[in-house]
Amino acid sequence: MAIYQENGFYLEYPDDWEPTVELQMGSDSVTFTHPQGSFWNLSRLLTWVNPEEMLAMMAQGLHDEYPQSDVVPAETQVGDAILYGIDVSFFYLDLPCTVQIRVYSTEMYSYILYTQMADLEEADLAPKFRSITKSWLENIEKEIKSSE
Repeated sequence: MAIYQENGFYLEYPDDWEPTVELQMGSDSVTFTHPQGSFWNLSRLLTWVNPEEMLAMMAQGLHDEYPQSDVVPAETQVGDAILYGIDVSFFYLDLPCTVQIRVYSTEMYSYILYTQMADLEEADLAPKFRSITKSWLENIEKEIKSSE
């Protein structure tokens, strides 16, 4: 595993994945892309966002792009943290794909976690996505404890 430690993010990710960073006024994001195109993306917003509104807006955007998509409420537990969100299933180039969107907030930031993969890659990639997510959340918990 490689370590990404820049711009206030600390994450562990697979060595052969490519990190990309976007720094914008009010939000920063880091994306780790698998060599075959699947990706794990985390956006950090400097303001609180209403999770339901954000998820509805993102679901609508995906539905506009993929009208036959299915959206279901979902949650992911990583350690003690529960991330709430949606799973969106759709076809891309005749391949069934899944997007998972989760939201998480602290006193300082709101986070949007967005992953996308072809369903046939799930057995290989889902554990890697969980590992990246776990490393991020563990670091967030350390930051919260150190600020108390």
